[in-house]
Amino acid sequence: MKQIFTIVFIFCAFSVSASYLVSKGDSAYVNDDYNNAIRYYNQAIETDGTSSELYYNLGIVYTRLNEFQ
Repeated sequence: MKQIFTIVFIFCAFSVSASYLVSKGDSAYVNDDYNNAIRYYNQAIETDGTSSELYYNLGIVYTRLNEFQ
């Protein structure tokens, strides 16, 4: 039982961490700090790369910087 609790706790910690990073990225974006927004969004993707909204936000930031591939 203790092992299951530990696994659930670790999973929740990663989720909170990803949301925190997304929030920081959103804040940076709103303040026109696009380089930090990219940094936070990329860190969130490393933590939890399953959010399509996160990739969308990252794309918007690159568009603001006129950086296309």
